[in-house]
Amino acid sequence: MAPSSSSPPLSGHSAVILRSPTVLIVSIGLWGMNVFFFRLFGIKYRYVLNYDLMKEKEEAKHKGSHAVTAAERDLTDDEDDDDPDDRSGASITWNKLVLFSMTSLLILQVIARSDFVKKDESNLPFAVFFFYVAVLVYIIFPISSNRWMRKSFSIVLQRTYELFNPRCSCIFSDANGPRPIPFIDVFYADAMCSMSKVFADWGTLLYIAMYYDSKGQNGKDDNSENTLVPRICIPAAFAALPYVLRARQCLIMHTVGRIKNDPKRYQHLANALKYGTSIFPICVATYQGLLPDQAKGLDNVLVTLQTINASYALYWDIVMDWGMMQNPTAVVQVACAGGAYPMEGGSIQPQPTCQHVLMRPRLRFGLLLSALIMSADCVLRFSWLLKFTTILTGGNLLLVTQLLEVFRRGIWNLLRVEWENIKQQRKMGKHHHDTNASSLDDSSGSEMQPLKENDIERSPQSFSTIMQLGPKVATA
Repeated sequence: MAPSSSSPPLSGHSAVILRSPTVLIVSIGLWGMNVFFFRLFGIKYRYVLNYDLMKEKEEAKHKGSHAVTAAERDLTDDEDDDDPDDRSGASITWNKLVLFSMTSLLILQVIARSDFVKKDESNLPFAVFFFYVAVLVYIIFPISSNRWMRKSFSIVLQRTYELFNPRCSCIFSDANGPRPIPFIDVFYADAMCSMSKVFADWGTLLYIAMYYDSKGQNGKDDNSENTLVPRICIPAAFAALPYVLRARQCLIMHTVGRIKNDPKRYQHLANALKYGTSIFPICVATYQGLLPDQAKGLDNVLVTLQTINASYALYWDIVMDWGMMQNPTAVVQVACAGGAYPMEGGSIQPQPTCQHVLMRPRLRFGLLLSALIMSADCVLRFSWLLKFTTILTGGNLLLVTQLLEVFRRGIWNLLRVEWENIKQQRKMGKHHHDTNASSLDDSSGSEMQPLKENDIERSPQSFSTIMQLGPKVATA
């Protein structure tokens, strides 16, 4: 939108400039929330994230290979550096993450409301750029108090590099054989998908940098032929990038499964299709922006595509990412008929409760908190429906939907790491018992057993009980 003479030059893009750092800062605070709950409920999240890398390191050592990078070696060697008793300054704790997030958000708001910006809104890009530079300089400044920041920044850089260079293609593999995508990279890529709109904002910032002069004035009309294509296509390409990278991971895992004759390899194709359904709405919206006259009847198509994507993703969240509703026959029978329901092997197990069947046998976060997370995820997957209301419009709508999505990802992380922990225990139960695997429960390392009537109620990890112990555990 070309700036009008009665408003500052960048008034149409001010929200974009502030939106992306705001969402990033909130995401850091939400990861601090994740760390808090992981420690509160005794889940060794760092072990879960690095499990595949540690296995790869052991296999490489056994084969005499050097496939594990130096950064990954450092990441897996120091398993206890997130211990709050660690006095080296490298421990990444929830209170450090939350404090850093709150402080950064406050500084950003002070900069946005400073006289430097109020006098001339075209100074806002320079102010935000100065904010980014200042934060980066502070992170890399060699003092002990921010050692944890340098470690976190190093991890992010390494995982970003692996995201673009997974050391295995969708078609060919290296001489050492196909390399499965480690869970930490899958987890990181999923987080990037929730940042899709942030990537789109970065694309808009690139457009601003390309087509605005030194005074912040738009050199050409935003709707002219020379600027319309980059104004629409650059943000769209940036928004689609996380989904493309995550879909490529799924195709790589399908290749790995095909070579290893994994009977479940087709699940990776279904997962890649899920991320493909996220790209289709972006393509339709881009077409609408480029050719509005020809795309006049595509609003219903866009809504249909977004509904398919949200429903597909919600199903995948519950069944595949969280391990819920693993027995569809039992779910249907409990919901419709009641009585006994079949277990694996054909045996008949008396029906416990509907909630037990809809969830899974082991609920580290307890029945109440797990149900709350599932319910919130069901609602937030359809947060894009807010655009059909009059409550929020324009930049406020985009900011709120982005914040809702990163919050959804934050609570999604809890059950995703918990389920990965359970799967890792099941794998180890088939090979050997490892007492350091995790503190999931007293039956660590054993196969999953049918849920007994009072397993959740008598569990010391129930949500109400653990919250009463929260202050002691959180400061332990």
